[in-house]
Amino acid sequence: MNFSAEYSFLFVPLCILFGIACASIIYWKMPVPNIEKKLKILLFVCRSLAISLIAFLLIRPLMVHTQKEVEKPIIAMGIDNSSSIAIAAKNDQYQVDFQKNIDRLVERLSKKYQVETYLLGEECRKGQKVDFSDKSTNLSAFFDELENAYYQRNLGAVVLFSDGIFNTGSSPLYVAEKLPTSIYTMALGDTTVKKDLLVAKVNYNKTVYLNNIFPVEVLVKADKLAGKTTLLTIYENNKKVHEQSINITSNEFSKWVKLSFEAKKAGLLNYRVELSEIEDEVTTINNHREVVVEVLDSRKKVAIVYQSPHPDIAAIVSALQSSEAYQVETFVAGNFNGKKVADYDMVVMHRVPSNNADMRIVQEIEKAKVPCFYVLASMKDYHFFNDCHLGMAIDVKGNLKNTVYPILDKSYSGISFTSSTTEMIDVLSPVEVPFGKYRLSPNSSAVLLQKIGEVETNYPLLVFSYGEGARSAIFFGDGLWRWRLYDYMYSETHDQFDELILKVFQYIGTKENQSFFRVSGKQIYAENEEVIFDAELYNMNYELVNEPEVQMTIQGENGTHQFLFSRVGRAYQLEAGIFPKGTYKWEASTNMDNKKYSQSGYFTVKEVNLESVNLTADYQLMVNLAAQSEGRCFSNQEFDKLYKAIVDNETIKSVAHYNKTYQLLSSYWPLLLIIVLLLSVEWFIRKYSGAY
Repeated sequence: MNFSAEYSFLFVPLCILFGIACASIIYWKMPVPNIEKKLKILLFVCRSLAISLIAFLLIRPLMVHTQKEVEKPIIAMGIDNSSSIAIAAKNDQYQVDFQKNIDRLVERLSKKYQVETYLLGEECRKGQKVDFSDKSTNLSAFFDELENAYYQRNLGAVVLFSDGIFNTGSSPLYVAEKLPTSIYTMALGDTTVKKDLLVAKVNYNKTVYLNNIFPVEVLVKADKLAGKTTLLTIYENNKKVHEQSINITSNEFSKWVKLSFEAKKAGLLNYRVELSEIEDEVTTINNHREVVVEVLDSRKKVAIVYQSPHPDIAAIVSALQSSEAYQVETFVAGNFNGKKVADYDMVVMHRVPSNNADMRIVQEIEKAKVPCFYVLASMKDYHFFNDCHLGMAIDVKGNLKNTVYPILDKSYSGISFTSSTTEMIDVLSPVEVPFGKYRLSPNSSAVLLQKIGEVETNYPLLVFSYGEGARSAIFFGDGLWRWRLYDYMYSETHDQFDELILKVFQYIGTKENQSFFRVSGKQIYAENEEVIFDAELYNMNYELVNEPEVQMTIQGENGTHQFLFSRVGRAYQLEAGIFPKGTYKWEASTNMDNKKYSQSGYFTVKEVNLESVNLTADYQLMVNLAAQSEGRCFSNQEFDKLYKAIVDNETIKSVAHYNKTYQLLSSYWPLLLIIVLLLSVEWFIRKYSGAY
């Protein structure tokens, strides 16, 4: 125990002198009658000590307690739970034996270490019981989780059990480099190439247009099946539309089959690609694949009007071109004045309007009621933007900028993103925004907010505005192009960034629905993706309400399911869970003011068979993961050797942490009791002796 004070301890002698001085005034300068000299000395000492202690407490002395805490080393174990391991094993007993070995290893390590176990597959989650049921593998998510969860913790070692096959996320080699600890790996699966026939890949357009001819390319692969023949059959909505025989000419056979089909009706087209089975295949799960094509009536024309060249424009164009739903044209603002805004379905204004000439374009947009996406990107003059009547304005403080990170406004339920896009938004690089006061009207809602450093604010970053005309979106930052690059670094695709931009255009491009009850959801879900719906209910004044309950019925081949929406903010949301592949019909209904409102529609759940495409284990990846961190790679079943390697690693040891706590000495009751006793003794002796 140590002591410290708000003021210097040099004041302690002064406290003692002050106590003696006060006692001297009473007992020497002002003699007390009827008290013997010895008692007077005792009273003098009691009064001096009491006043000195009181004066000492006034300088606010602190008691410092130092507490030692010992943190055991953490052993983080990641267990691959993907179906590729079970398919390759072809043995139900393998799962039972593997689980027993995992449980035994955890039990042995737990005697000396703190063991944390994770199951890896479509996502990284806490768990230890394997069932090899995940439809995809994201190994990098495991290392991302460790980096966040055990930052500045005593992470002694990482253990990864996997076949080295990953088909989503980024390369685990890159992410694992960030961990300052040894990585031990155990290579599962089999590197032997076995007899197998599979639909390796299907290239197709996810969105096509009515009456258009669109291509479908099928990659057929076969291993160790030279001289065999298979039949390729393609079904459209369960109707056979193509059939051909394929001769396998080598043991490493690969062939692209290029076909074309016509989109004869709008809606969803389900295509099933099948290869007839061949004897002695290691698995037949990968002999088929299903794809879903959305057929649209027309393509939307988008005009991008910009003040000067900027990489944000290329990022937006690339995102729009990832979907065939949009046809994009770009214009310098000065060259767009002669164009008819009404000829376009949507307009992007990048750093526009910036002068009086540009305001004529804004007036045309308002007149034609064309949806518009404003990207401010460090405009030089914001008063033109404030005159656009968008329900949004900025009072800018000079040319000052803020560097901010994006965060989702959880209270907004107008649109929903996939989990991968939500995760990507949480780790995006910062953008620059104008420093000033943001003013939103009641007709505006923020989708993304600004996070300044570690402080989450209510300042808007991406806003949807609902004026008297069409919908508008406003992005206040400068640096969308960085988000697109960061998305590729994060996931090795642009899918999440493209989804963010496409959702913005999809929302502002949707014609205003004047119905009182509205339900929205995706038309296509993956087999391992949760089915989510959003709903809004309006009263007669078109104000959002959510007092009545909203029910939904989902009907498919596997039966009928009943659900009840949850209230989120002023709207509703339903997380219906994961559904098997197939086509489903849904109907949502509610009652308000003795009136029944209902909406209905369809959605399709497509099959996910990424795990069956590649069944040959990648041991080299497991070796490289261990080697780059000075760990070791073990073959299947070498659990005892793995345990010994961890225990023998002298760098894996406990760490002591010292925590200090502070307490005011004035709250220490024994000291207060001493002061009371000293004053009480003095008072009693004085009264007993007859003194005043």
